[in-house]
Amino acid sequence: MVSFTAETMKPNTLRMSASDETPRSRISVAEPVWSDVEMRIERAFQYGGKVKLEALEQDPEQGYALFVKESIDMEALHGGFRIIVNPGKKLGQKTNLREWWEPEDRPFRGTDRFGDDEWDSRTVCTDISVAKQMFMEFFDGRGITEAITNQTLSVWDRKPR
Repeated sequence: MVSFTAETMKPNTLRMSASDETPRSRISVAEPVWSDVEMRIERAFQYGGKVKLEALEQDPEQGYALFVKESIDMEALHGGFRIIVNPGKKLGQKTNLREWWEPEDRPFRGTDRFGDDEWDSRTVCTDISVAKQMFMEFFDGRGITEAITNQTLSVWDRKPR
């Protein structure tokens, strides 16, 4: 059993979970290297799938157990994807989930069918470099950064139609 102390704790431990529509593709890795994260984003984009990076934090009051502090998720279908950022939940508050939106104030142009649901087309992206940039920002910052926050909006405060 590994013993954690204040001296051995990292600011955040990263965990990647990913799967795509190919056989035996589901993985979960602690402290992934960037090239593996990037490859999983590309596979999800190409085949359809999911990629999640989580920033785990150790809680000394809970015996140094790890808990998810915040996360970034990508779900891809047929060359399009959505990105959801979860800054965690504080006791007594609604979950403040955030979703990626096209930059600037582009007007509403309808909805896109994404899986079983209709989503504002400004929240469905087809440029894989956006996903790579946001995940790299999370990876390098070991969590949500201001750059990520600036590209997302709360699901409770969407752009007008």
